Amino acid sequence: MLSIKSEGNLHSTGVARPGRWRVPRRRDQDAVWWSDADEFGAIPSYREAAFRYVSQLLAALMLLLAVWNALRGRHEMAAIEGVVLVPLLIHAWLLRRRDRPLFSPLALLSLALLTLGLSFYYGQDTNVYWAPALVIGFHFLLARRVAVALNLVFVLAMTPVVLDTLEYSHAVIFLLNLALISVSMYTFSLLVYRRDHLLQKVAVLDPLTQAYNRRHMMESLDQTVELNRRYGK
Repeated sequence: MLSIKSEGNLHSTGVARPGRWRVPRRRDQDAVWWSDADEFGAIPSYREAAFRYVSQLLAALMLLLAVWNALRGRHEMAAIEGVVLVPLLIHAWLLRRRDRPLFSPLALLSLALLTLGLSFYYGQDTNVYWAPALVIGFHFLLARRVAVALNLVFVLAMTPVVLDTLEYSHAVIFLLNLALISVSMYTFSLLVYRRDHLLQKVAVLDPLTQAYNRRHMMESLDQTVELNRRYGK
């Protein structure tokens, strides 16, 4: 389970750093090869904010879909969405009240993809229109390399589903829009990442000497104390 300190920071080692996630130590590096960490070990803060909002919205959306399918007599899909809803509610509550989310961003998106795939299996082909929302989630919840890879695989996997569900002309337009959204989201998230990286760099470096300032020193001390407490180092 990830941990987030009270200042609103996702950090897998439990060390707070204002407005940003932290990358785990070497023992955890294989699990986060996809991180967009800078030279300070920080993951962009916009991804933390997106993770918080998406976690709550996904739980609310799953509740609405479960109720909607139950009212329309789609009891199998409503039951599946109800089962998925339980851990999502727990995740949203833990994230909001204790800053300790149950799911990582990748696990959260994987759960959404699984639910979408099951909806296709039970005949709800019109759910293809949720594809753009998932593409946006890729680029604002995951690091760029993983987002691009998943985005490409997702579009390729959705192509036969869209062609089978929609009329050919509509399917082509939808797929072109999906590709355009993918490129746009990658470009936008890249611009946000660069701006976030610049702001985080300015916050910890002295503009004259380019040496680390007091903020960086205090954060490094907090991190060292926390690592010593957790790992005995």
